[in-house]
Amino acid sequence: MGPNDAVRTQFTTNPQYLSFSFNVATGAQVSLEVTHLGSSMYLDTGLFIYGPKNASGSDGTPVLAQDDDAGYGQMSKVASLTLAHGGEHLAVVSTGTGAGKKFRLALGCINGACAQEDLFTACDLDVATRIEV
Repeated sequence: MGPNDAVRTQFTTNPQYLSFSFNVATGAQVSLEVTHLGSSMYLDTGLFIYGPKNASGSDGTPVLAQDDDAGYGQMSKVASLTLAHGGEHLAVVSTGTGAGKKFRLALGCINGACAQEDLFTACDLDVATRIEV
């Protein structure tokens, strides 16, 4: 998936944390949003951004950005985030009560500096489980 695209999936349990990796160039200014279009009604989400991934494969523990309800209704949105370091970053979308509900996570490139293909890839289940714990 490239810049200004989205990924669609759904929650299956309560609570749940689903993660998606994206690659950007140094200085990329991005937006991430659980959108009204493509998401179930009455969905409450959280959004957390980590990264970049380091040489040992860790996405890091400091949260670069997070949001609970800045999007439509109770959906999450980070309107603008400048990433000082390029490479693979991680977006985690969470819910406490969304089992069975669909959502669409959109990644926008605000300044045109994203520059890498395949911005989203599904996170390995083992990695997602460790994040959830």
